[in-house]
Amino acid sequence: MPELSGSRCSQRHTHARTQVLSLEAITPLWTGDVKRRSDCVRETGVLGSLRWWYEAILRSLDRRACDPVDRDDRCLFDSEGYYRASGSSAERLSRAGLCHACQAYGATGYGRPFRLMLSGGKPCFNGGGLQVLPTGRTHGWNLGAGLIGDIELGWLPLHAEFDPVTVLLPLALACRWGGLGARTQLGYGVLKPAGDSVLPLDSHMLEEWHKRLDSTDGNAGNLPDLRDFFFAEIQFTVTGDDWWREVDGFLQIQNVTHWVQNSGSVPIAPALKNWMRYGNNGRPAIGGINGKSPRDVEDWVFGKSRPEPRQRSRIHISCAYRVLTQAEQTTWEFRVWGWLPLMDGFQRDTFLNDLKGKLSNGIAVDHIFSGGGSEAVSSVKLVVWREYHSDRDREKTSTPYEFLKSLVLENDE
Repeated sequence: MPELSGSRCSQRHTHARTQVLSLEAITPLWTGDVKRRSDCVRETGVLGSLRWWYEAILRSLDRRACDPVDRDDRCLFDSEGYYRASGSSAERLSRAGLCHACQAYGATGYGRPFRLMLSGGKPCFNGGGLQVLPTGRTHGWNLGAGLIGDIELGWLPLHAEFDPVTVLLPLALACRWGGLGARTQLGYGVLKPAGDSVLPLDSHMLEEWHKRLDSTDGNAGNLPDLRDFFFAEIQFTVTGDDWWREVDGFLQIQNVTHWVQNSGSVPIAPALKNWMRYGNNGRPAIGGINGKSPRDVEDWVFGKSRPEPRQRSRIHISCAYRVLTQAEQTTWEFRVWGWLPLMDGFQRDTFLNDLKGKLSNGIAVDHIFSGGGSEAVSSVKLVVWREYHSDRDREKTSTPYEFLKSLVLENDE
């Protein structure tokens, strides 16, 4: 087993109590530094992603999860209050001012109860970024190499009360339905357990974790909540190996070739995002955006890089990745998911109905390609759509907790 590394990519020996999981990067993983490089795996990017998913899970269960970057909302640890309090460690931490997310991932004055350690991965290609400029755009996307291959993820408990579910649960949700690390809006971060392995999370562990969650004060509005998410997986079958050359916007075929050959994935997100936002004569190709300031709603849904302040897209689109090869035909899959709460001027049901329909009937896949379609594509299928308390959902779950279980324990016996 390779040695695990910390955030500076330096190696250190594993401790006997460290638990290690082997993951495979299905699409490149991005854990970049302040210089926007991702030449080695860094724990900070993964930790932030795990906490983000965990916060969304907690809020969906009506448990408090603060916004750690908001000075008015983030938790402040009262050490004197902790030592004066009685009860279990979790009860004392709650009385000391910590929400469940801060108890699991740390806060100012209270250290994280585990050490996350990572190793493995190698750059998808060498050299500069991959420039993608879809049809009609003057500003495109610059995609860095990211990391491919096997990733070792491990943790060392530092407190006796550490519960591995606080890591395994968000990891399971990210691996199965979303993405891990940064830049998941642009296709990075689809991981799965390596080989035939599975994540060591079962229904008993989840039930025990759920029982230990004490009720806390409510959450501030407009923060990620799993009840406001949707998750979709789409497959399309192609003939031949070079269909990706027709994807809209590729300017540097050599770097794209290295990306495809080394990672087994194709960066389709820029082309699909461009169509979603501008595919209807410069307006969104997906319905449901109106109101007095539709451009503001477009920015809220799809994000913007200029003018300041920047906004991140709420829609995440993975790279396409191979799932099956038969003779001359290959089936590829990609994910579309996002966090879309209610907002003035945004007709959520209209938007999601239209998006689901266009992912199902092949219209969205057609617009991955520069010609509005490709003769290489022989079939398109919406494999699954998941969404809480919606007629669009594949499964009809009655509570947020049942919805969570159906997402992370679908193969659990």
